[in-house]
Amino acid sequence: MTSDSPNAEYTIQFSPLAREMLGAVRDQRELKILGDRIDKLKIEPEKQGKALVGKLLGYGSVRAVGQRYRVIYRVEQDTVGSTSGDDVIDAGFTKSK
Repeated sequence: MTSDSPNAEYTIQFSPLAREMLGAVRDQRELKILGDRIDKLKIEPEKQGKALVGKLLGYGSVRAVGQRYRVIYRVEQDTVGSTSGDDVIDAGFTKSK
């Protein structure tokens, strides 16, 4: 699907650092909750979370596992002439102390 259709589903791509950080989560329950929250970003990510400012302008942020993790994401719209046919969410996350 593309973003032109209602409830278009986005593809999620993780940065290398996000992959590394996800791999470091040892609590399987937390990992599942975190994964479920990230999956929710596939539908209307621009309507979720909080828009960030400053150096992270253009990114959004949602909390997961209570307030323990923050998922930081950017929505990249499909460009004209793209062969992928997908809109993309580039995601990373941080762990709160």
